[in-house]
Amino acid sequence: MKRHQISLQKWLVVVSVLSCWGCGGDGIERPARVPVQGVVTLNSGTLASATVIFQPTGHPHAAMGTTDGEGRFQLTTFELNDGAVPGEFKVCVVKHEAIPVVEGQRDDTPTPSPKLLVPAQYSDPLTSGLTATVVEGNANELKFELTGKPGGVKPVGAPRL
Repeated sequence: MKRHQISLQKWLVVVSVLSCWGCGGDGIERPARVPVQGVVTLNSGTLASATVIFQPTGHPHAAMGTTDGEGRFQLTTFELNDGAVPGEFKVCVVKHEAIPVVEGQRDDTPTPSPKLLVPAQYSDPLTSGLTATVVEGNANELKFELTGKPGGVKPVGAPRL
């Protein structure tokens, strides 16, 4: 489980770096983005506080969003809720149990691995089976219906990021 946590952390760092590429007004022209929003459900119920990650297949600009109390999300690429660059994406949805911070805990104390609160297959864009096409001029209103028992470990054979 520790490997999965490290892998997910690496993936989130990569997505964050790609999402912020060009931030800060350094003169780099950013590609056009279009609004993308949607809803994520788990076993027909709402899925709040989950991270939805769009991994592009034809350009380097990932997008991500966080679901609200009703499972709704809006994507961000460079600026809050600016949408996504048009194109094809592999999608994953990640939600972990919060690990409480213990005051006075030593830095070398092992941290327990957080429990995965979605079925493991959905936590990796290569195994989730979720895809999206973002098209300029379309509503880009998406729905991802996850099913299965939350938890588990990263699927065997899934690449490490």
